[in-house]
Order: sequence, then C-alpha cells, then structure tokens
Amino acid sequence: MFLNQNNKVQLYLDDICSQIRFREAHQEIRLEIESHIQIKIQELLVKGLTEDEAVDQAISQMGEATLVGKQLNTVHQSKPEWSIIILSLLFISLGLLSMVLIGKQGLSMGVPILSGKNSSFTGAQIRFRIDPTVNTEYFKGEGQSS
Repeated sequence: MFLNQNNKVQLYLDDICSQIRFREAHQEIRLEIESHIQIKIQELLVKGLTEDEAVDQAISQMGEATLVGKQLNTVHQSKPEWSIIILSLLFISLGLLSMVLIGKQGLSMGVPILSGKNSSFTGAQIRFRIDPTVNTEYFKGEGQSS
C-alpha cells in the first residue's frame, strides 16, 4: 500500500506539519510518521481489518494531529547561531563605543595635527602631496616685477 496516495494519511501529515514552524524538518517528520503508520497498517491488515479500517485506526492510534504537531514543534525548533549573535553584539558594541569617543573628542579623535591652528596648514600639505603642481602657480609671480 502506498501511503503517499492515501488522502487520509496525507491530510493527517499536513495537519501535523502545519503545527511545526521549522520547515526544514517537515520532510523528515513526514517520513518518520508515515513509516509508523505503515507499520501499524500492516499489523492491522494481518489481524483481518480492511485497508480503510486499518488506515483509520492507525491514524487514530498515532494521536490527534494538532497535538502531535505541537509536541513535535517543541522538539524540532531551530537552534540560534550563537557565533553570529555574539559577533553582531561585538560590532554593535564597537559602534556604540566609537560614537561615544567621537562625541567626547570631536572628529579629531585625539590627533592634534587636525585640530586648531594647524588644520589649514595640514589641509595645504595634503593638497600639495596629492597634486604638487597645484601650489606652484602661486610661486610663479615671485621674483618677477610688474
């Protein structure tokens, strides 16, 4: 007897799986329960029950679908990825710490060359290092008299 073609068994399995949130376990659970039902049906057929009677009795002996599904849901819950949770908390903590430090020290972050009187001088130095030809035009007129 093929249980995957029996509507009663498939509806019973669907009812059970509808109670289980961890979808990755559905196929495994369906196969496990289906095998238990198959064994029970074989036992009942040997005792002389008809196929329909054996299916009905096997399903009823398995238990009410909603209750079985809820019990299996507690067993088959997805486990959290602790490494990802800890890493996320670490990055959040570092971000919050950075915000606090920036708030206390300003954008200079303790580098004196970028704050106060030296900031424009530092900006000119950076500009000259990026493109040294930019500042040479200011010196072309020196030494020439107009």
